[in-house]
Amino acid sequence: DNTQLVEELDISKREVKDLQSQLQKKEVSSAALQGKVEVLAEELRNKEVALTSLERSSSHDQAKLQEQLMSEKMKTEQCEENLKQLQEMFDKCKVNAEEQEKSLKEQLRTIQDE
Repeated sequence: DNTQLVEELDISKREVKDLQSQLQKKEVSSAALQGKVEVLAEELRNKEVALTSLERSSSHDQAKLQEQLMSEKMKTEQCEENLKQLQEMFDKCKVNAEEQEKSLKEQLRTIQDE
């Protein structure tokens, strides 16, 4: 009977290690997404600076400048949308990681109680 308990404990320990490994992978994934969010935020700031510069320009070719401005605005809007989507993905990953961490802690408590 003790042998069975020891085997079950070993299995549970392996399961906990596996779950901890999964959690670490989720945390790495979340960190990578956060890095992408930061890169996009920097790109967005750069685009805004470019837009501001374009808006201040007193170029003789106003029509061409207007086309460039619209192009930059479209790119900026796309960056903002990408940033929003990445932020949502990051938030979901963060929630999943927190839920998994909570679950792991509960499982660990259950194993320790046994």
